[in-house]
Amino acid sequence: MKRSFHTKVDAWLVVVMALPVLFIGYELIIDFSWFLLLPFAFIIAIYAVTLPCYYTIENQHLKIRAGIIIKKNIDIQQISRIAESNDPISSPAMSLKRLRIDFGQGDYILISPQNRKAFIELLCSVNPNIECLK
Repeated sequence: MKRSFHTKVDAWLVVVMALPVLFIGYELIIDFSWFLLLPFAFIIAIYAVTLPCYYTIENQHLKIRAGIIIKKNIDIQQISRIAESNDPISSPAMSLKRLRIDFGQGDYILISPQNRKAFIELLCSVNPNIECLK
């Protein structure tokens, strides 16, 4: 069994991420400047670090992927609790409507699957001992 869930993306985040690229890209096309190339490259590098962002449930593992940096594997049997969260700290999530997944010995991760209900149901079908809180 393998199922992937894309991250939920907040509209405000799309605007925040798109505006600098559009503005600097437009300026580079209209009046090329080496000075603008550095911030443009920096923004593209940030996208490479954060995109794509998705979560895969495969057999006994939750695999979290965010860009070229974050690749995390969590044993679903180690998950103890899933709760809703609006915590804005950095995480592999493109929305502030998040799930906090507690696992292991006090570890947790914040994610934002697009289809939260199906995601939670699938995790709980693999590990029925997961406590789900709102």
